[in-house]
Amino acid sequence: MNVQPFPSYVVNMPNLEELHLKDCSLTGQIPGEIGQLGELTSLQLQNNRLSGAIPSSIANLQGLRELSVQGNALDGAIPDELT
Repeated sequence: MNVQPFPSYVVNMPNLEELHLKDCSLTGQIPGEIGQLGELTSLQLQNNRLSGAIPSSIANLQGLRELSVQGNALDGAIPDELT
């Protein structure tokens, strides 16, 4: 299995509506810049090897309707603004 860091180029796609990277063997942290993806409605990152906290900037994604991060080694809770 090839492990890969979270793809940094994704945060440079401001019009991205759905990001589905489940079961991709991603490592590292979810970048804080993810909160700049203002059009994002679905973020699926389940079953990877992501670690650290869910960035608080994710609360900036006001249109986010689906967040799936289970199956990782993430710390802390989902920001209150999303619950």
